[in-house]
Amino acid sequence: MAVKLDWQKIEEGREFDPWDRGGIGIELFQAYGEASLDGNPMHTDEEYAQDLGYPTVFAQGMLLMAFAAKYITDLFGVGSIRRIWSKFAKQTWPGETLRFSAVVKKKYEEGDRKLLDLDVRGIGVEKGEEKIVVEATVVLG
Repeated sequence: MAVKLDWQKIEEGREFDPWDRGGIGIELFQAYGEASLDGNPMHTDEEYAQDLGYPTVFAQGMLLMAFAAKYITDLFGVGSIRRIWSKFAKQTWPGETLRFSAVVKKKYEEGDRKLLDLDVRGIGVEKGEEKIVVEATVVLG
């Protein structure tokens, strides 16, 4: 559920409470692969992934993007995202927990729309590795 935010009180540089996403594993990769029609076996077949030189299967990049979008909509509400872009930095392995955080980079208005540009990061809790970098624009209200 989105938090009710007061436009007047939001400042550039504001950090929002982080969100941890655990429970990351092969079953999730398989379910996401089926739902997204991403049949690449390096995400779901351990032997195949190892034959390619990976230690095991790993999360689809767009699964991480989906986690980031969930975090943003939990903060600002469904329908708030106007633009979203991501860069995948490192693989996410089974058993890892990702911590998502967001910072307001820019606060502005376009017509009657109140907009925020956000810097969102997904960090692997176990090793502190940056897994995904997201830039998003959200509309308030």
